[in-house]
Amino acid sequence: MPNENKILFVQIYAGGGIASEFLYRKPSQYREELLNTYPEMKKWAKEEIFNQIREWPNEIDIRYEADAINLSGRFLADNIITPSKVIDIPVNPELLISELEKDSYTHVGFSIISNDYTNFIKCAQAVKTYDPSIKTVAGSTGAMFEETKNYVDYICIGRGVPFLRKLFNEKIDDPFHLSIMPNRLQWRYMNLEIPNELYRIVTKIGCPLTCDFCTTPKMYNNEYTGELFSPKYVHDALVEFREKLSKDKLLVYFEEPTSLYSLKWWYEFFDLFKEDYGDFGFIVYSITSVLNKLNLDKISKYAARLHIVNFGIESFNKNYNKNIKVDIRSLIHRLSDYGIITNPNYIIGFDFDSKESVWDDIKKLIDLRAEVNTVLHLHPHPMTDIWEELYSQNRLLDIPPDFYFIHGFQSFIHPHFKPGFEDILPLLCDIYDFIEKETGDKILYVAQTMKNLLNHTNHPNLFKKEIRSLLSIGKSLYPKWKEFFKPNERQDSNFLNHLK
Repeated sequence: MPNENKILFVQIYAGGGIASEFLYRKPSQYREELLNTYPEMKKWAKEEIFNQIREWPNEIDIRYEADAINLSGRFLADNIITPSKVIDIPVNPELLISELEKDSYTHVGFSIISNDYTNFIKCAQAVKTYDPSIKTVAGSTGAMFEETKNYVDYICIGRGVPFLRKLFNEKIDDPFHLSIMPNRLQWRYMNLEIPNELYRIVTKIGCPLTCDFCTTPKMYNNEYTGELFSPKYVHDALVEFREKLSKDKLLVYFEEPTSLYSLKWWYEFFDLFKEDYGDFGFIVYSITSVLNKLNLDKISKYAARLHIVNFGIESFNKNYNKNIKVDIRSLIHRLSDYGIITNPNYIIGFDFDSKESVWDDIKKLIDLRAEVNTVLHLHPHPMTDIWEELYSQNRLLDIPPDFYFIHGFQSFIHPHFKPGFEDILPLLCDIYDFIEKETGDKILYVAQTMKNLLNHTNHPNLFKKEIRSLLSIGKSLYPKWKEFFKPNERQDSNFLNHLK
């Protein structure tokens, strides 16, 4: 019997609210984007606040931009039998209805990023106005708002694939399929564009940790699947995929918040690449307590390698179990020696943070000597422990749901930071200015670490051209970097040393 259902997967998010390059590099453009996306933001986005932040010139503004990809939609579509279509670009009511007019859809699945919640409401209402018989499903972080149930037929808190398989009367326990999702990205600097290709995969669902600020455990009802696929399954899929592309290199992004967790799984996975050629570079997320146990010799000299490792420090002033008894500086040094780029994530905005105290933490962060440093601002989210605590204390601002997740916006009553952009936005901008001035450009750190990689790979010639290119970019940037940041002698010397 033919399947009578067809589901359209769409995603809802506002790029301007999450695009961090606007935050500290292009303040006027960031404000314009905010006002266009959130008309009610005019009360908060005062011009004088944004005018006090200096704008980075394009000549030193290195960033990368990735094409939109509906990751959740693609993974779900590949793991159900019911016919479906996935729209990658974020939708609005007009785009959504235009697509519904093209086919006989019975369901619409919304993947909602919370910073565009108001747009979600409009889209959900537009679907019901167009055809009340179309069933709507809400998932991702936006589904965690209590009021979401007022706008859709179904709320998915938990694993999406079993939920949809049950909804469409499919076999819930059927095996999963590995989706390899191409995602085009571009490096931009000095008004030039360098295209690249990233391939995203999902190999597990949920997270084994329970950090107080994080949405992932709550979004999946504290369920963690562990690895959905065997090491051989993933290896064979990636090798076959790369052969079809006729490429020597494949850059793969593991999407899970703790993608590198089971060392046994990863040792087996790397061992399968010992007879392969070329380069499989992996971008992963992990935790320091796991990375600290990683035997780097066991994963060296293969066709596969760890390219970038992201991990959360979160704060030097809170004892998150994942970081206890780990010498993070030593860990970063060891990873860098093996040619692995590190990106520690740090959060400011906890109650113990002030405009003065965070600077000790930022200096401590820089002293770790990671290639990349990501500094974020605490955003409370429904269902998390942080949100529940603030809610019980009546400290959450009375604002549209979207505003809780906007970069540089203080969305709850804080002992030291004023509500809105007034304190946090200039502070974040000053922090990124300081990081750039102290470390030189991160592209140079990356180049130096990739030089270390040449000693730990069985195909060093694949990287020599890339290293030369990165150093050439650094040399081109140096005059403008020096003119803009006006470094002291030590900072200037640090930049030049990385060019060698």
